[in-house]
Amino acid sequence: MQLARKRPLHTIAILGLIAAAGTAQISAAGKAATSADPADPLLGRVVTIGASVSSGFGNNFPPAKVLDEAITVPHKKIHPANGIAFFLQPLRIGKMQVDRSMRSAQPTLVVGIDFLFWYGYGQMFGTEEQKAEKRLARLEIGIKQLERYKCPVMVGDIPDMHGAHPSMLPPRMIPTKKNIGLLNKRIHAWVKSKPNVTLLPLAKWVVEMKGGKFAIPASADGKYPKTPLPQSKALLGDRLHPTKIGVILLAERIVELIKAEHSKSAKGIDVNVWKMLDHFGLVEEALRKPGATSRPAHKVGH
Repeated sequence: MQLARKRPLHTIAILGLIAAAGTAQISAAGKAATSADPADPLLGRVVTIGASVSSGFGNNFPPAKVLDEAITVPHKKIHPANGIAFFLQPLRIGKMQVDRSMRSAQPTLVVGIDFLFWYGYGQMFGTEEQKAEKRLARLEIGIKQLERYKCPVMVGDIPDMHGAHPSMLPPRMIPTKKNIGLLNKRIHAWVKSKPNVTLLPLAKWVVEMKGGKFAIPASADGKYPKTPLPQSKALLGDRLHPTKIGVILLAERIVELIKAEHSKSAKGIDVNVWKMLDHFGLVEEALRKPGATSRPAHKVGH
């Protein structure tokens, strides 16, 4: 009989933390569900699901934090996804996230910007053709999980993370560019077939972040001009996860798509980027040029 391989200590620690956090989230969500139900049919119970970006890995700043501030109507607090260890057991953790949200939160809107990421990424064995088939087969499992939701769902496609720091994302776990194209072709076709699902074009957004094409829009009062965001300000040093400013800009784009897709029922959500930067104490960082020394931040008028 083959002996089971021992898990590295850091992996065991991550699994322990994930289990503890999961129990705490279930308890918190359960308590919230017993309180008065918010009236808003779309924004009342927003749930985020996904992997490390949705969990705030590397910056302790998940998109849920920005989305929660962006909603101005009565709503349940949005908790970050419990997906830091998604890469270890994507099939199990993905199902667990959907199970938990459906049982305790009864969501009115689901946001999964990186939910499908580890259904496509991860180490596969075999020929390149066999690897591609395995990735597509696993993607179908993730899609089936999302199909359990009857409420509106916003889901990201799969970005090309070639160039990420190898200690964070080893090259053997990254699909080929051709594989990524096949995975996204399937995701896009599936989204078009589902009236309740909206695509978050994460692949396109990541290209823009890497290329320094993400920008903070000019403030409405003209106080702040449109401010380009170089990769060093959009992505962390691992070249895989967004900075806090990057998260705010991703959240802004998510909100704009929510408003575009649900114009009649999304009146109570908006992201004013400069006010959001001010709220989280990030104006100084946003205005600072790469390599420049720190200078006092201007307060944004409310």
